[in-house]
Amino acid sequence: MILRACPACNGKGFVTETKTCFRCGGTGKRKLHGTLTPLISPKIGPSPVTEIIDFCSSCNGTGLITLSHKCEVCNGTGYVEEKTSFERREEDQEKVIYIPMKLISKAIKDPDIVIKGLHNEFKALKFYPNFPDEAKYLVVVYREQDGEYVVIKAYCTSNINHVEGEVIFRKT
Repeated sequence: MILRACPACNGKGFVTETKTCFRCGGTGKRKLHGTLTPLISPKIGPSPVTEIIDFCSSCNGTGLITLSHKCEVCNGTGYVEEKTSFERREEDQEKVIYIPMKLISKAIKDPDIVIKGLHNEFKALKFYPNFPDEAKYLVVVYREQDGEYVVIKAYCTSNINHVEGEVIFRKT
């Protein structure tokens, strides 16, 4: 299993959605009855009561309410387990895995995150927390030998979009 940033919440652990305000019905204004307010329009008739229009306090006058709740896909962790989520290529029995840097930073902070066979490498990453800012992926080249994973090399890469639309990986 390989851990990947959750596609539903983009690795945040929560999902936001926007709904129409239930108090003002999406207008952003509420009608009150009283004598003092910023916006007063006189009511027609003999009554001294005026119609008061004020901004809705629930939506701050926007007519929309933003709700945040825990992501149901990743259960609030920000990552999901997948079998085929990363690019792999075979070269003389060597395997290559591209790990997003977002996941690396979470793995450094949270020791419970383990990529099968690479848990020792994550422990080693704690000693090297300063990756280049432009790095997008940690590339780990490894080989399975006698039931264990042996890391041959690891380096950071960043995506470069070629003029012809091709994505190129550059070592940093």
